[in-house]
Amino acid sequence: MTKQPASDRQTWILDKLTSILMALSGLDLGQMGVQTSFLQAGLDSLFLIQLSTAIKQELQVEISFRQMIEQLETFESLVAYIDRHAPATAFPTSLAPASSPMVPERLAENVTAASATTSRPPEPVADPKRGTVAPLPPMPARSAESQGATGGGGLESIISQQLHLMSVQLQMLQSRRGGAVAPVPQAAPVVIPKQGPSPSDAGVSSSGPADSHAHGQDRGGETTPPMKPFGAIARINTEKSEELPPAQQQWLVDFIAAYNQRTAKSKAYTREHHAYMADPRVVTGFKRKLKELVYPIVAERSSGCHIWDLDGNEYVDALNGFGSNFFGYAHPKITQAVVDQLWKGAEIGPQCRLSGEIAKMIGAFTGMERVGFCNTGSEASLAAMRMARTVTGRRLIVTFTDSYHGVFDEVLVRGAKGRRPVPAVPGVMPSSVENILVLEYDSEESLQILRARGRELAAVMVEPIQTRRPELRPHAFLKEVRRITEESGTALIFDEVVTGFRMGPGGAQAYFGIRADLAAYGKVLGGGMSVGVVAGKARFMDALDGGFWQYGDDSAPEAAVTYFAGTFVRHPATMAACKAALQILQEGGQALYDRVNGRTARIVKELSDCFKQVGAPLMVTSFASVFRVTYTETVPYGDLLFYLLRHEGVHIYDGFPCYLSLAHSDEDVDKIIAAFKKSVLMLKQVGFLPCRGGEASQAAVQQAAWQPLSFVQKQYLVADTIAEPAFVHEGSVFSLRGKLDEAALERACRVLVLRHDALRIAVEKRDGEWLQRVRSSPEVRVEILDAQGFSNDEIRARIKECWLQVFDLARELPVRIYLFRHDAEHHTLFLLYHHIAIDGWSMAVIHAELPRLYTAEATGQKVTLPALPWSFMDHLRWEREMLNGSEGERLWQYWQSELSGELPLLNLPTDFPRPASFSHRGEKYSFHLSAELGRRIHDACQQQKVTPYMFTLAVLQLLLHRCSGQSDLLIGTMALNRTRPEHRLLVGSLVDVSVLRSTLSSGETFAAYLQRVRRSVLDMLSHAGYPYLLLAHRLQPDSNANQPPMVQVVFNWEDGLERPAGSAAGPSADPTAVTWERVKVPVIGSWEDFFLLYVERCGEEYQITVTYNTDLFAERTIARLMQDYQALLRVAVDNPAGSVTESLLAAETASSN
Repeated sequence: MTKQPASDRQTWILDKLTSILMALSGLDLGQMGVQTSFLQAGLDSLFLIQLSTAIKQELQVEISFRQMIEQLETFESLVAYIDRHAPATAFPTSLAPASSPMVPERLAENVTAASATTSRPPEPVADPKRGTVAPLPPMPARSAESQGATGGGGLESIISQQLHLMSVQLQMLQSRRGGAVAPVPQAAPVVIPKQGPSPSDAGVSSSGPADSHAHGQDRGGETTPPMKPFGAIARINTEKSEELPPAQQQWLVDFIAAYNQRTAKSKAYTREHHAYMADPRVVTGFKRKLKELVYPIVAERSSGCHIWDLDGNEYVDALNGFGSNFFGYAHPKITQAVVDQLWKGAEIGPQCRLSGEIAKMIGAFTGMERVGFCNTGSEASLAAMRMARTVTGRRLIVTFTDSYHGVFDEVLVRGAKGRRPVPAVPGVMPSSVENILVLEYDSEESLQILRARGRELAAVMVEPIQTRRPELRPHAFLKEVRRITEESGTALIFDEVVTGFRMGPGGAQAYFGIRADLAAYGKVLGGGMSVGVVAGKARFMDALDGGFWQYGDDSAPEAAVTYFAGTFVRHPATMAACKAALQILQEGGQALYDRVNGRTARIVKELSDCFKQVGAPLMVTSFASVFRVTYTETVPYGDLLFYLLRHEGVHIYDGFPCYLSLAHSDEDVDKIIAAFKKSVLMLKQVGFLPCRGGEASQAAVQQAAWQPLSFVQKQYLVADTIAEPAFVHEGSVFSLRGKLDEAALERACRVLVLRHDALRIAVEKRDGEWLQRVRSSPEVRVEILDAQGFSNDEIRARIKECWLQVFDLARELPVRIYLFRHDAEHHTLFLLYHHIAIDGWSMAVIHAELPRLYTAEATGQKVTLPALPWSFMDHLRWEREMLNGSEGERLWQYWQSELSGELPLLNLPTDFPRPASFSHRGEKYSFHLSAELGRRIHDACQQQKVTPYMFTLAVLQLLLHRCSGQSDLLIGTMALNRTRPEHRLLVGSLVDVSVLRSTLSSGETFAAYLQRVRRSVLDMLSHAGYPYLLLAHRLQPDSNANQPPMVQVVFNWEDGLERPAGSAAGPSADPTAVTWERVKVPVIGSWEDFFLLYVERCGEEYQITVTYNTDLFAERTIARLMQDYQALLRVAVDNPAGSVTESLLAAETASSN
């Protein structure tokens, strides 16, 4: 609130502002109080620009529209600001100088008098010019308690009284516009209650319903709806947004990073050229928190209904040139016609030889008598209005609310109170729109006005099916308009720039069964080129050229003509495109329209059903091949839906209708539907989209989101069921020291789960197929277990007990969190995961993030984690697209060649016979290599130019050759499958098995064999990413279900220096904080048929762990095998030039000794 006092000068300013507001906006200010904000009043940024310009001109005070949004956002504060800064020359000489902080004497007397007479009824205020108005309300009394609360109350009381008087003065000003006004209640001045987020904060289509009244009903004249941005004008909102909850803020940061990375070149292009290229589309949708998303997609090429941007991303185009691209980009017939014409020449001046033929074709399509050409649909509308005025000799033209007729000044108009036209955008002069009457569409009151004033009207111009309200089809209303205009001699103009040639051969006129006098066409007709056509009855069209006359007789132009011309009218290239487009429509007939309209209807039905069942505040309206998605209520971050759709590969703009083309296939329609459903679900999950409804709604959300499992995930299904826990579970254990805030830990776990979608998946078998979906806002709970006095062995036993409990992935998260409470300052945290959602790399990411999230929650500090360019679902989508594309075929060709012929089955001697079923029961055997051997391996690798991974793998393969007696064998090696930068911080189940083939050659040295292994590994890495399960299915479709396919031994390598950034878990550097110490967990179960050899290196230290199948091997056998492995490692580093056969014999001798 301002603390400036009310004065005659401020009264004059308020009066002046009221006049300016009424003149500019046409809004009824009768219900607005001095503390009403401009945004609450529905005044958008365009209007505030106009207001600031008017203030500068009339009051000589320079105020930016940004100031009026961020600082001077109410009438009260604006009056005070002008009072302080306006020069004396801006005011009548009778007014006093700017008021001081003290109350003027006369005003103080009035305040005192008013305070002293509150017990008497106030007298009406007489004004000889306006008659008697409502009495002034008495001043609200302040209680003794409120006066004493501040220790003085004198100045505060005066200020309160001054504000009351300002409200009274505003009421008096309002009374000047319309007789008596009801008295203001005594308790408080009249103000507008806050309505939540302002409509301008959410943009056009995201701000609420398309209209504020029921179609076909009158508004009654008493209520003026909030102003909406006009047409496709840039929407800019510079208000500072409220802080988002941490999970939403983190998701937004991650999404912005992913969107920016996907469209990096489009953003860079905008950044490079923005300074000198003015383009409204660069700024439309501006909002501070979404600022980094505000730039258009820059196209590199297009074909059919697909666009490729500068980064190579492919989009299904739902915008389609704002309706102009009906035939598809680069349509062969249209493109060839334009190219052929350009080779012939593009002469301007002479008549184009195609013009007459095309005019005749348009007349046949539309039923119009004469046809004229121009460059755009806006020009066509302008020409129709000019001809109507020329022929009728009248000036006034009726248009309707929510209709759009182009970009010239006269149609950029709003209807104000009293049906007074006012400019809708800055730069349009009031005089430009004074001959326009804006009426309600589909209103009985409008029909009454047309009947009463029909003889005054030059034309009634309608957009028969409005792109802003495509669901409105007022048959009876338009037929009555046609009858009235015929009786009054008024031209009926149909603006069919959108509907013409898109709805069907006859356009909207055929649909409504109405013949207009004039019609404007464009968009579709040009086949992708800019064109406008005005067509109509000869009576009106003759105003362009005087009418038809002939050669060889005394006929002459007889009609009065107006001026209409354009340099590029009937451009030869445009005419060539038009002819080709019309020929395509002629050849296709109604069936052509039925096909594209049917696909549009399918989109509308599926999206409508989804939105309804989910309870999303979205609606879909449509006509023909046009559909529009809008919000039914204010959603402050509703714009995110359209950014998500672009991220999902659908090109679309918020605030614009969508247009299907003849090039859209059923697959393209499926992609649009899927992208909408996925995007709506994502916004619901993170809380940006309110979804209301019961079980049916939740079921619909889930149904819309089911996706197939990846091949990696399917490995964790055994015999078509979720596999045993010993095999499919993974765990992390931390010892936590310090005063742990258990509630903060649970909050941190929730933020972690919401950050990584893989931790929220649900898995179910539906219609015979295992599918998954991402839960929206699941409950994340830490199970606290009393472990006071527990020994380490007892803790390990409890962990194993928890480990063996089966996950119900249809009903619970793929992560469980157990907290063992030893005492107030000692806890053990156990995180148990299902492998279907996580791998070892993912665990390292979690180990880095969870302690930071806990610290932030416990201390109230903010934490900014690195942005996640991809979610797990993004990866799965990318993987499916890769496998189905050329890259997938390349990988398959390599592996088919590499693993050709009969594949050998490794045959190792076992201690026990193979059981009837693969049980995955296992134990582990661990040991360290000596530091001396570790250094020698390092030196040997340097000498042979191989990595320690290659060296230790080669030695294991030789050991398997010796133990099996086979010269040809297969071994598996764990592959991270993180080939892209987006994978680095991604949590999900990506790790897979890659297959290596090893053969022995007689007389080959170990050094030579090592180089063959090196080449094999490098080839494998360059062809990584082809799923092991898919490869096994294609190469061994009849493999034994009791034995894993292809490989029975797997080699795994981890370099302690190659983990994700920050993944090393350990005590905090802050001695007052809780310290996190990682505790090793014993392996429970075995993934492989025989065993997995896991080599972990840190510097020159090597720890080797063998996880083996206890159904097949005894521990002593594994121990002896590992002795042989160490012996073979020594032989390899001692004598790389020796033959492989000699190395094997030497190793056997060494191990036996």
